[in-house]
Amino acid sequence: MTKRMKKVVAILLALALTACSAPSPRSADEAGAVAAKLFKGPQPTYLIWVHSGSPSIGLAMASAMIGNIGLDSPKVAEIHKAISQAADKPLHIAVSGPNSRFTAKATLAALSRVDGDLPGLSLAFVGDQADAVELRTAVEAKGAAFLFAPANSAASINVQK
Repeated sequence: MTKRMKKVVAILLALALTACSAPSPRSADEAGAVAAKLFKGPQPTYLIWVHSGSPSIGLAMASAMIGNIGLDSPKVAEIHKAISQAADKPLHIAVSGPNSRFTAKATLAALSRVDGDLPGLSLAFVGDQADAVELRTAVEAKGAAFLFAPANSAASINVQK
């Protein structure tokens, strides 16, 4: 994919991601509450809320595109910047969003662009179990800790380490 084409795709993806869809039953507040339960200890926890695209673009298409455009995607660049800091210091980051698959794909794209290991990273994924499998493999391959909680689990959390 040429640099110009990547920029065009990034712009289209950004436009799609800014479009508001129907309110989701999950929110950043709920995901933050789950993350607080996952991470116990003195470290601050950072939540990255990954907005998904509008139904009109099709989330499958957006999920496929995000891996190809990589750091040209503002959300992938944000996740990449945050997790890259874990190469030098301990860091707790939770990722979640209204579409679990899209959130996992954006996080995978960010992880794939990190050189070296991330020994200080503890990454929590709040989403669907099916999307957590590939993400767990990628996180652990970087020498990082992976935690998972199912979506909509703020009331009764079943933490999997």
